Formats: sequence, C-alpha cells, structure tokens
Amino acid sequence: MKAIIPRKSLRSRKQTRLFTDLLNLTRDQFKQIVLLPQGKFRQFLDSDSNTKEALLRDLFNTSRYEQWATQLKNDLREQKKSLTTQETKLQSLKETVTEIDAQLTTKEWLAEAKKYLSRLKANLERLGDDEQQQQKKVDQLDAQLHTEQELKKNIEALAELVKAGERLQAQAEKIRKTKQQVKNP
Repeated sequence: MKAIIPRKSLRSRKQTRLFTDLLNLTRDQFKQIVLLPQGKFRQFLDSDSNTKEALLRDLFNTSRYEQWATQLKNDLREQKKSLTTQETKLQSLKETVTEIDAQLTTKEWLAEAKKYLSRLKANLERLGDDEQQQQKKVDQLDAQLHTEQELKKNIEALAELVKAGERLQAQAEKIRKTKQQVKNP
C-alpha cells in the first residue's frame, strides 16, 4: 500500500531543493545571513562590540568554534609552558657542561656537545686500552711477586736447614769426641 504524501508537502520540498540549488545555501543558512530578524538587526546596529559579538555568536551558532579556539589557546599555553621547562633544563645542562660555551645558540651548542662527546668516547676507549695494558702489567707483577715470595720462603727454609745442618755438624764433632773418649778411656 502506497503512503499518501500531501501535495503541499511535495511542492514545499521541491521548492526547498530548488532554493538550495540556486543559492547554494540551506534554509537555515539563508535565514542567518539574509533574513536577520529585524528586532535583532536594530539591536545589532545600536549595540557595543561585546553585544555584537554575542548576537553574531547566537545568530551563527559559533559556540563550537569558540570551544575549538579555547582548546587551541589552552594547548598553546601548555606547549609554551613545556617549551619554557625544556629551555630551562637545556640552559641548566649548558651551564653544567663547562667545557662548552653556554652562550652559544642551542644548535651550535648541540653541535659542540656532539664533538665533545666524541672526544670523551675516544678518551674513554683509550683509557680502556690503557687499563687493559696496566692490568696485564699488574698480573705479571703479581705473578712475579708470588714467585719471589715462594723463593723467599724457600730461601728462609734453606737458611733454617743450613743452621740445622751447622748445629748437627757442631753436635757431630762433640759426638765424635765423645765417641773417642768412650773408646779411649
């Protein structure tokens, strides 16, 4: 079963479509731009800039754009705050690294910092090599010390044996004399 559409409604839609196609404006846009209500127009002409702004805001429904503008302002404020914080940290870092002139521009300072870091890495690598060589020397000297300590212990033990041998030699002489006395009374 077909729905019955009133003739007036069909004509109204056709007119609306024709109107929209001709002016390239919707009905609401046409009312906002062309047919400004007369009471508001007189009020608009007589009002101060704040009131004009409010009337235009109401007429063109710009609250969404105001929200965007507010959000953009807030974002900008946060970005500026973040930038200030980062600049403060960078200046503090510049002042900490005394080997590089803190008055250089950030770009120049970063270039110098990269060069300085490269030099530090090269020095660190050289020091690492030096450390390995020194460690080898320490290991050799440690081995030599251990050998000399063993040698010293052996020399001390030998000296004790020599003393013991001398004591035995001295006793052997006494024993020999005593043996002769015992044989020859």
